[in-house]
Amino acid sequence: MIEKMGDEDEEILTKDIQLILEVSLFGVTRKFRPPTYSLFSQPTKNAREFLKIFKCMIYGLESTSLYDILCKVQQTADNIEEQIITISDINQVIQNILFTLSR
Repeated sequence: MIEKMGDEDEEILTKDIQLILEVSLFGVTRKFRPPTYSLFSQPTKNAREFLKIFKCMIYGLESTSLYDILCKVQQTADNIEEQIITISDINQVIQNILFTLSR
């Protein structure tokens, strides 16, 4: 079943959203760093906490078709060691998702 989100004139296929989220997850995990990594005093967030927020965002889309990406996010959160991500990297990921969806 192909599920769509949005108004009829601006529908986005759920499979497209899933692909965007998968690429974003891959990209953000490459930004995770050990807590001892020198970040020049940039504000950071715990990587597991960020993945919980990312997962909640996906839940907020209220689509059963996104179950696979939810599992990938949970698996990633379960398998990472204690790591951090900069707030600027989080902002960049969110901007990339919004930019891609707005096109």
